[in-house]
Amino acid sequence: MTAPLPATGSISLALSVAVATALGLGAAVATATERASGDADTSTRLRQDTGSALVQLNGDPLASYVKTKPAKGKKIDFSSNTVKSYRAQL
Repeated sequence: MTAPLPATGSISLALSVAVATALGLGAAVATATERASGDADTSTRLRQDTGSALVQLNGDPLASYVKTKPAKGKKIDFSSNTVKSYRAQL
């Protein structure tokens, strides 16, 4: 006896998946080849954002450092020599 044939819908689904996978792998290989050879269009390359930066300070902020912390309800005196000196160290 012969085995029954699968339903037509499952064959077309399997064929669709196989074709999509083959096309996807082909595109990935082509992209990797372009990047490796350096022939890729420069407009599609990633660019570095120079509009902002993260900065890590070496000490406490001016508002919480013992020598520059303002009195309760007051603001930091940026014209004071102590604040200027400590700010330069940060």
